[in-house]
Amino acid sequence: MPNAVTRIFKGLYKVRSLVGAPKTPYYPSYKDVTKEGESKILEIPLTESPVEGVMIGSGSLNKFGIDKMVETINKVGQDYIMFLMHPWELVDLRKFYPDLKEWVLELCSDNLEDFEKLFSYVKINYEIATIGEITNTYK
Repeated sequence: MPNAVTRIFKGLYKVRSLVGAPKTPYYPSYKDVTKEGESKILEIPLTESPVEGVMIGSGSLNKFGIDKMVETINKVGQDYIMFLMHPWELVDLRKFYPDLKEWVLELCSDNLEDFEKLFSYVKINYEIATIGEITNTYK
């Protein structure tokens, strides 16, 4: 994630910040992953959301609904959009773990109607590509 920062926990972790890294696919440098370089691994960053507090992914779709997600992706000003999806966001965790924090539970739903609507909208208004297709474009 281009805006991600790993926090130091009692000196066990080094700070790794991806702030300033390219927002489109690139081959990172071995010395600084935020810069283009000689790596043979293509970094395909997740898309930063232009709407504060809304990630472009299934959790925000569950929390904010289809209209907010469509509004958000339509504001992205780059060539591609990479969705963030966690499998646990497509399950109703409340059924299994009702004592989880509310902010976690509101990101989860086993109702896939909004997901299907979003996918249909994206299919009509955008070109859908696989990781392999994106990789071939950036070789």
